[in-house]
Amino acid sequence: MVDLEANLIERLERVRLMAFDVDGVMTDGGLYIGHGGEWKRFNTQDGAGLAVCRRLGIPIAFISGRESEAVRRRAEEQHITEIHLQTHNKVKVLQGFLERNGGAGPESLMYMGDDLMDIPALNFAGLAIGPANAAADVKSICHYITLARGGYGAVREAIELVLRNQGRWEPAVEELLSEAASLGQ
Repeated sequence: MVDLEANLIERLERVRLMAFDVDGVMTDGGLYIGHGGEWKRFNTQDGAGLAVCRRLGIPIAFISGRESEAVRRRAEEQHITEIHLQTHNKVKVLQGFLERNGGAGPESLMYMGDDLMDIPALNFAGLAIGPANAAADVKSICHYITLARGGYGAVREAIELVLRNQGRWEPAVEELLSEAASLGQ
């Protein structure tokens, strides 16, 4: 387990909602554009982490400055209803996200971003996390930088970090595995 300083542990314990930038966080940041449209690479382990969040009732939001059918489809597959595309004022979106979820304050929000347009949202959130591939300016303001790069398990790492520190990861995983075993019989 990573040795975490007390301030970070306090921030991790307060998280009740999670929001993620997409390009460079949920994907590797590459844009693949061709005759068939836009393609993005998502990580299945990130998806499993999002599924654990859903199981625990943790509200999740995807926020991107780009319009993308691939992101819409991924959100649909993950049963994420808070999806905001072509968004340039991410703080305003986050404020609405908090209001729609009981009026929680920014201290209860984890935001994960990787580039300059994410800096206001990272500064707004109670817990700011960046993937290993984040821009230097982003890394300098984040409370935690994942070992994994965006699109390669960074989202899962962030989710697991929060939930393990809250003592919620193991019980959720045990329940998930128990359910899967009972379905297989």
